[in-house]
Amino acid sequence: MIEIENKPTIAIVGRSNVGKSTLFNKLIERPKAIVFPVAGTTRDRNYGRALWQGYELIFVDTGGIEDSKIIDKEIRKQVDIAIKKAHLLLFVVDLRDGLMPQDVKISKILNKLKKPVILVGNKADTPSLRMLSENKEWLRLNLGTPVAVSASMGMGTGDLLDKIFAKIKENKNPLEEISKNDGEEIIKVAIVGKPNVGKSSLLNTLLGQERVLVSDAPFTTREPQDILLRQDGQLFLLIDTVGMRKSARVESGLEKIGVKRSINAIRRADVIIFVTEVDKPLTIQDKHLSQVILESNAGLIIVANKWDLIPEKNTQTMNYYIDYYHRFFPYLNWAMIAPASAKTGEKIKKILDLSALVNKKRNRYVDSEELKNFLKKTLLQHKAIIHRKKNMSARPKIVGLTQEGNRPPKFNLLTTSKEKLPEGLVKFIEKRLRENFDFTGTPIKMEVRQIKKGDFINQQI
Repeated sequence: MIEIENKPTIAIVGRSNVGKSTLFNKLIERPKAIVFPVAGTTRDRNYGRALWQGYELIFVDTGGIEDSKIIDKEIRKQVDIAIKKAHLLLFVVDLRDGLMPQDVKISKILNKLKKPVILVGNKADTPSLRMLSENKEWLRLNLGTPVAVSASMGMGTGDLLDKIFAKIKENKNPLEEISKNDGEEIIKVAIVGKPNVGKSSLLNTLLGQERVLVSDAPFTTREPQDILLRQDGQLFLLIDTVGMRKSARVESGLEKIGVKRSINAIRRADVIIFVTEVDKPLTIQDKHLSQVILESNAGLIIVANKWDLIPEKNTQTMNYYIDYYHRFFPYLNWAMIAPASAKTGEKIKKILDLSALVNKKRNRYVDSEELKNFLKKTLLQHKAIIHRKKNMSARPKIVGLTQEGNRPPKFNLLTTSKEKLPEGLVKFIEKRLRENFDFTGTPIKMEVRQIKKGDFINQQI
């Protein structure tokens, strides 16, 4: 049984044979309509779940609304219930048929409801058919211009989902980010990289190797694809993104939309798997993408894909590549480096194990007493603070270190000095903090805060 009361619910309505079920199946990415039990409903309505932008949406497929004199009363009753319970309605029309009298009748019913409605023009299989959505006849429905889609071909469904998502937020309907499943944590992992580095191959290897997709929960698989996978008892939400290039080289409108969605996927990820080709030099495209990743504050695993092409796999070789990655991405020297081969499956399972580990580190809180002892020891080790100025009383006075938050870990370095702390000292403390508490794989934030003397008596070092 699946409870839907607190989830955004979208009912798909319209007359018969306009492609409602085909659209329903495309939105939930299933080959045929799947009925699953929902508390308080009957089998006359099909319910399906979809993921989009990290949120869960419930879609309801209803029977065709025809003239009330000839349709089955029970079917009409089920449609009415679906409409009543929905937060948003998708009114589907057939662009090839044009505006039909029954469409007008249905629109009058929907316009009386106090619910948002999106008009969907289905069967836009060609550019010429897509242009039919611009016909002024549709304005008679008082629902705006139809969103042109081809449910059978999957064209336009991403744009439709974007509009659904925006409309739900606009109307302040319940929208809960997918992070837990019945209280169980789900780690969101985005798989990113420039085009043709093996992202999809890596994803397919993961899925083929584990074969434990959540079978009773149909999810969308457009770009970026959201797929639930369980490994060793842990649920992961895997997000496969389009290959990202520098904006100057992104030419088509569809590619721009795909890249924009990929950036959004990166921003909502807990952990990012950055796929590179170990057999080829890193490029300016990798550098550009690394900057986007850095801004996301997500945990990071840099995958050295195509490890099967490296002839000598030993500690010396691994250290060579770690050093190479750190020199090319000096601002990501905290990232984990993971050799793997999507082609052979070598070390692929370990990637998700590392993702779980990085996520754990990203969520970590350090005990205040541990931080106090760490800071005291670290300052004693830092010789530069003693030699910074001959006037010892004028040297910066650091009085404490606190953790403000996590995801990623955020720390405040407290000082009573009015002058700026030496950058080298701050970096030294941050480096030792990362090493001492093993924050490998996650960024950490360090902010210097000036306080008045006596404001931090409890934890002064």
